[in-house]
Amino acid sequence: MQTMGGFLRMVKAIILDCWDTLFYNDFMFGVIRQLSDRLGKGFHHHDLIKTFEKHFMLKRYPKLEVPTRRMLAELKIDWPKQVIDELVGLLKKVQAEEHSRPFPETMSVLSSLRAKRIYKLGLLTNSIYQGFNPLKRRYKLESLFDVILPSYEAGLIKPDPRFFELMIKQLGLSKSQAIMFGDSLKDDIEGAENAGIRAVLIDRKNRHPEYASRITSLEGVYDFI
Repeated sequence: MQTMGGFLRMVKAIILDCWDTLFYNDFMFGVIRQLSDRLGKGFHHHDLIKTFEKHFMLKRYPKLEVPTRRMLAELKIDWPKQVIDELVGLLKKVQAEEHSRPFPETMSVLSSLRAKRIYKLGLLTNSIYQGFNPLKRRYKLESLFDVILPSYEAGLIKPDPRFFELMIKQLGLSKSQAIMFGDSLKDDIEGAENAGIRAVLIDRKNRHPEYASRITSLEGVYDFI
């Protein structure tokens, strides 16, 4: 028996991205935009994001000053201490609870999937410790997921296929038994597929109508499992 998109009903694990899939944090992206504006035209926004991810999301830093200075050093930026302190201050505000919110259907869908006890649930996220850990506590995510694997614990970051493979290993299942849902074609979809895992795009803003395996809200997950 097949479901929408031709997936066989063999799914035993659902892997979910966090940001812009389950939760949003506009403040975080605002900080990156401010940094991009301050750097000027010589820095491509995508490259800046990837440099930011590499320095902030691959390790758990108790203090944000260390990755901030390392990132600026790689970008060959010599800013005065006052400006660096200002940037660190903005980054520290990312962890404030009011900046991270679930999408309207997130908690009900997660609770429903958990109540069924049919699927193992995995949360795979590129995150800063200071931003993700308070979110995990506030929404009691450990009670909803079998495996929570942030980039700073794995030392890996999407779209690295090894990150997805580590999740599969921790779930204790085969790749063919899992399906990935996420909002990023590059990080979530291509990353999962390169690891041999089926993937479905969560396209909330309808930016990729041409993409076949696509849903526009988390409620669409039910069509693929």
